[in-house]
Amino acid sequence: MQLDQLQANTLIHSILKIINIVVLTESVYSYRGGSQRKIILTVEQNRDQHYRMVLWGAGAAWCPQLQRKKDHIWDFRYLLVQHSSVSGDFELHTTPWSSCECLFDDDKRAIEFKEKFQKSKASLMQMTKLSAHLEEKCSDENMIYKQCVRCLPYNKVKMFYRPALMTVEDGGYEIYVHVVSELMEKIFLNIPADWLNRLVVPSSDMIYSTIVAELCHLLLSDKEASYLLEIRSHFVLDENSYPLQKDFHLLDFHPDL
Repeated sequence: MQLDQLQANTLIHSILKIINIVVLTESVYSYRGGSQRKIILTVEQNRDQHYRMVLWGAGAAWCPQLQRKKDHIWDFRYLLVQHSSVSGDFELHTTPWSSCECLFDDDKRAIEFKEKFQKSKASLMQMTKLSAHLEEKCSDENMIYKQCVRCLPYNKVKMFYRPALMTVEDGGYEIYVHVVSELMEKIFLNIPADWLNRLVVPSSDMIYSTIVAELCHLLLSDKEASYLLEIRSHFVLDENSYPLQKDFHLLDFHPDL
């Protein structure tokens, strides 16, 4: 199956090259009575066209052999195609029926994959005239690219807060909630990351980073405080409706109940 022809909620077989393997220590789910970390592969078929693959359940046991033979070509079977709850892009997820096979260099499937991969690499290296490219891609007529207002001004680099993983508790239950940069700024009283080294008032020695640090301490130390959170949840279930994946994303934060 070609990755540029993916359709949501379908099972596929695909021959892929592994680019990266990440074990998310902060993302844990329950599996067979224990805790298991989420493992994410970055894979590709064509040069620089990357896709994410998530290893669930028994698929996580592949990780050691995938790391040992990362430079080889792999044949993955019975992968479930789904939209990412964060980016909306297609992702590949292992299922209880999934399998993987490391292909030898003289395997016909590996040879065909490498031939196609080299062709895709060559096509990306074709030279184009910059003026013609800009005229084609950035003209007002097709409106493919528009100016991002948040990227202004041009004369300096804009800083953002790093996305965070927040642990929240209610009624004795804890969950991990992903918080994007924009909401981190809202939680920090709408103080932009660019302001952290600025003086609050010219006559004072206090800078905005001190306020943010004190606010962080208050949020973590005040166990009696309660906040209203708007959260989007996303669950991936196995064939018995058992949750394999539980993702929570903060949509809004209200400090005053």
